[in-house]
Amino acid sequence: MKAVNKELGYEHWILEIDNVLSKAFLSINPKNAGSERRKFLASKKYNPVFKYSKINLEVVESIFCTIENSLPKEGPLAEVWKDKADQTRHRIALLKSVGEEEFTKISKELYGIPSEELVLKAQEIMNTPPPESEESTNSDEVIKVATEALEKLGLKEWRIVEGNISANAFVLANFKRIRVRKDDAMPKNLLKRMLIHEIGTHVFRAYNGSKQPSYLFETGFPNYLSTEEGLAVNMEERYGFMHGGMLKTYAGRAVAVHMAQTRSFREIFKHLRKHFSEREAWKITMRAKRGLKDTSKPGGNTKDYIYLQGYFEVKEFLEKEGDEGLRRLYRGKVGIKDLEAVEKVPGLKEPVLLPDNMILREIMEKV
Repeated sequence: MKAVNKELGYEHWILEIDNVLSKAFLSINPKNAGSERRKFLASKKYNPVFKYSKINLEVVESIFCTIENSLPKEGPLAEVWKDKADQTRHRIALLKSVGEEEFTKISKELYGIPSEELVLKAQEIMNTPPPESEESTNSDEVIKVATEALEKLGLKEWRIVEGNISANAFVLANFKRIRVRKDDAMPKNLLKRMLIHEIGTHVFRAYNGSKQPSYLFETGFPNYLSTEEGLAVNMEERYGFMHGGMLKTYAGRAVAVHMAQTRSFREIFKHLRKHFSEREAWKITMRAKRGLKDTSKPGGNTKDYIYLQGYFEVKEFLEKEGDEGLRRLYRGKVGIKDLEAVEKVPGLKEPVLLPDNMILREIMEKV
């Protein structure tokens, strides 16, 4: 990152910091996951010992400290900016603590932990029968269809890139990129799910947010993430593309986060194996225990429960608010908790792209 040019303003530099932190968060994924997986599966007692890539955040911290005092103290978004600054501080601290004892404590401060009620709901969902086997496709086909969709929607700045990632796909909104996992055997239904989940939710909200009077709408309000993921899953459900397996995975993540606070990697994996394939159980458990070196110890990354929590929160919100509520959420990367502040912002614009977009629906129907 370059030295601060104060003429560019605090919003520009918060965007720059968000960009750096978005990339840096990949360092939470263990760099020796493959070899540790083989050791783990070959033993009945071994718990993985993870290694992580270290990153230097001194420049990011310096810039953040420089601009923090410039954040607005008055106006409709003053409290939001205060929350954003607090969240940014915690994100930096979390990244600096990867592999250290304080990682779990900072993760809890940043994301919280699942409630007992959510864990009970998650366990009920996990007990549902596994989904029927689906017709397969591959990542080349997914990338081809998604690229055509972006072009037809006029989103020409966005790009699809392939990589070795744990998720099927995810969006880096600040970089206008959708990353897709390289795979020769992906569920055919993933194509339709990706169109409404990744493009019809994540990309649409980022695009609409780019037209708003503050960078926050494009990069994300401090409370946006739970709503973002919950909305994406609700859109899958709304258009009939959400098979039980995806919701079951989100449920597994919530249970894994809950168990990780007191249990070892192997104990979590053993419990999840009753409900998931070996590959899926490993992936869910790793996500909950990443951030730790010695996974026989309690703790880990608590973020993953918010996907299921967001699903229920958005579902309840949309049942009350209907299409008008959907329009409010599509003004940008905002959370349900942010809406009162959002609607006081001068110059607020209505969303351009909504999930019922005719071009998107025609593409989904053809797949």
